[in-house]
Amino acid sequence: VIWGMYVPREMRGKGIGKALLQAAIAHAKTLPGLEQINLSVVLTSREARQLFISVGFEPYGLERHALKLRDKYFDQELMTLRLI
Repeated sequence: VIWGMYVPREMRGKGIGKALLQAAIAHAKTLPGLEQINLSVVLTSREARQLFISVGFEPYGLERHALKLRDKYFDQELMTLRLI
């Protein structure tokens, strides 16, 4: 389980997030019996969502009010990547 992935704002746009994600996917493909990876991304994280789509993740659902920070709720898009 990877709980989260974060690249500091000043380091974004350098391919670091994509490299980390590709390494995690490559490792996942070596795990016997693992057929897919599921994740969720906050809808306001447009760059992260685009990153996940760029490596093959596909949206399959939406969880409304998935997170609450202070008094504000955030929706999360559910995504999956088939490994087989």
